[in-house]
This record gives sequence, structure tokens and C-alpha cells, in this order.
Amino acid sequence: MFVFEKTTFRICLAPRMVAMVAMVAMVAMAAMAAMALLPAQLCAATPAAGEGFPVMETTHLASGKKVPVAKSGMVTMVNLWATWCDACKVEIAEMEKTLLPLTGANGVRPDLKFVSLDKEPAKATEWFSKNTSAKEAMTANLYSDPAFELADKLEADSFPMTVLIGKDGKILHVEKGYKGGAEGEAQVKKIAGLIQSAL
Repeated sequence: MFVFEKTTFRICLAPRMVAMVAMVAMVAMAAMAAMALLPAQLCAATPAAGEGFPVMETTHLASGKKVPVAKSGMVTMVNLWATWCDACKVEIAEMEKTLLPLTGANGVRPDLKFVSLDKEPAKATEWFSKNTSAKEAMTANLYSDPAFELADKLEADSFPMTVLIGKDGKILHVEKGYKGGAEGEAQVKKIAGLIQSAL
């Protein structure tokens, strides 16, 4: 029970309460010590270059069909974005201009996947329709992940986020965020160069 001393206004705890507080503190300290000893591998992180891309599917918005995120034998770019992310929309405009024309030997094109994280996928379709120049070509590359399944699997912690996947299914590059301006253009050109080299 609590006993209030009128002269000092100090709160005194009964012995049983003191013991309980001490026990809780000890348990908390023990838990923190145990967590500190956990192997670093147990801490989830975004897959890095050289690692295999997880086998997953995403929804193609135009057809409504589930398709593999990465296709064997193809260079794939996955861009996680959303209409509520202003930087994402600026980057997509730059990507349309720089990445859409890319082709490799014999006219081989990269598999571009703009994966919307909007809870209402129709918002992504509407935005693409109103804000891209090559509407048909860009909408053909529009996919949806409203439940954040792919985003969670990739441990995405910032948006936009772009992942390049090689023909062998291994990650070539991961780019997080978009800086805008000249730096943003350089980011997209770097991605374009990596794609071109892998085609």
C-alpha cells in the first residue's frame, strides 16, 4: 500500500511492493541482456546484392492475374511506390523517361515492375493514367501489393525502393529513397546502366 508522509510528500512503498518492483526490474534487465546476445542474423534486413530474390507473386493490375515477381532468365526491376509518396511519383516520371526505352541485344527488354503499395489499387491506375506520358506502356508494367506482402518480405523501410534482379534470380542492386534533382537523375541513370549491363 502507499503511505504519504505529510511533511515531505515522499511516497513510501510497503515491503511487498518493493520486492515486486525489484523483481520486475530484474526480469526486464535479464530480457535486455538476452536480446543483446542474439545472433545478428536473427535481425531481419533487406536482402543484399548477391542474395537470391525471394520467390513471390504480385498482382498485375491491368489483368488482375497473379504473376511471379522475378522471371527466370530475365532482368527484372521492382520499384515499390505509392500515390501517397511524393518522392515516389517524382522518381517514376524520371524512370519512365530513362528506363522505358532500354533494350539489350536482339531487342530484349528488362521486366519493369512498378509495384503500388496503395490500399486501393485503383488509385495507382488512375495516377498512372493521368501522370505518365506513355500511358499504355507504363500501365502494362503496373502491379499491386496492397497488403505489403512483398514490401514486408523485402524489409522495406523507406520508399521508393528499387530492387534489380539478374537473370539468375540473384539481386544485383538495391536502391532506397529518391533524392530528387540532379542526384535523383543520377540515381535513375545508375539503375539504367546496371540494367543495360545485365541484359
